[in-house]
Amino acid sequence: MNELEGLHLTQLMDRMVGLVIPEPVSYAPQTPGWAIVAVFAVAVVAIFVLHAARVYRSNAYRRSALRELAAAEARWRAGELGVAGDIAEIVRRSALSAYRRRDVAGLFGASWAEFLAAGVGPAHGDADVTAGFALLAGAAYRPHVGDDQLRLMLDAARHWVGSHRA
Repeated sequence: MNELEGLHLTQLMDRMVGLVIPEPVSYAPQTPGWAIVAVFAVAVVAIFVLHAARVYRSNAYRRSALRELAAAEARWRAGELGVAGDIAEIVRRSALSAYRRRDVAGLFGASWAEFLAAGVGPAHGDADVTAGFALLAGAAYRPHVGDDQLRLMLDAARHWVGSHRA
């Protein structure tokens, strides 16, 4: 006869052995190769973040110039005169922020328009943008321009500020 025969359910349950729970499995990498990969990944992410921050800071003058151009356009729409000279000044200040002073400060007239066109690369072939650059070059000497000319100047200024390569 078996020693378990004749025992009640509660007596049988008392004789049961509890479950043995195994040690938890570690999720930590077990080889040094994974640590090297983790350090490399952290370094790549850090370099990317630092580069993005540097680019963001270096383009602060662009954001500022675009805000000023939007304000100039609002003044123009409100009927204020003399906005053409303000647009030309904004572009000049942007150029002085992006390029060396000696390369920009002495330019005027046609040489200034050529400089602006060369700064945006292949897109300077667009006739409206080129005409806008020519108008920007002479805006300081013509305070009052027509609405169509002012629109060309604004479009060319936005194009140059947003896309020039220093």
